[in-house]
Amino acid sequence: MENYRRVRQPRTDLPPIAPDELLVTAISNPVEMAGKGVSMLEEEHPAITLKAMGQAIGKAVSVAEILKRRVAGLHQLVATSTVALTDVWEPTVEGLERIETTRYASAIEITLSKTELDTSKPGYQAPLSESDVLSSPEGLAALEASLVTEHRPSRGPGNPRSRSGRGRGRGRDRGGRGPSEDAADDGFAHGAPEPDANGQAPHPRPRGPRSGRLRGVRPQGGAGQPRTSDAEPTVTEEA
Repeated sequence: MENYRRVRQPRTDLPPIAPDELLVTAISNPVEMAGKGVSMLEEEHPAITLKAMGQAIGKAVSVAEILKRRVAGLHQLVATSTVALTDVWEPTVEGLERIETTRYASAIEITLSKTELDTSKPGYQAPLSESDVLSSPEGLAALEASLVTEHRPSRGPGNPRSRSGRGRGRGRDRGGRGPSEDAADDGFAHGAPEPDANGQAPHPRPRGPRSGRLRGVRPQGGAGQPRTSDAEPTVTEEA
């Protein structure tokens, strides 16, 4: 949409982070976040809470798994929710008004405590056994490496790239195929809906197969010829 641009500004629709909380975003390093959590548990707080949203949820789970294997006797309580986020759009042409759109994202809170938590809640997990707590540097390094690898995109043969990672997209805030900048500012990777030419937030459009393309067809001919799957099909009208 050419007539609007999204305003980048600090999130005021999210609660502030408390001293005993860690915010895990989509660009956080799970090993570094776990190191901060260990320091907080050993020096300052008997319990900490990991908070994450959108694509960062998987990283928060990895941080919790590392912490439970580095600090013995940690009780865990997991709570999930849905958070409403407001995006502000400024017009780039005269005659249009500034508007706001709302989007929703999944959120998670993982509480890790040295003391017992509410065992009646469905998200409660008892501490790991002593045999599961890793004391050797080699064991911890192997665990951390395996968890970090889970969040690293695969580029080897037999693992085709996802469509979300093809290039830079069509431009900032225009719904292109490149990675969304939301991952950096608030931990989400879900793009906000763009307003239409009249300044109205659009309704979600059902997703379906693409028209006008032949998918799953092998390229014909030798090298240098266009792929059949990337070319538009030829339609012949009968007389």
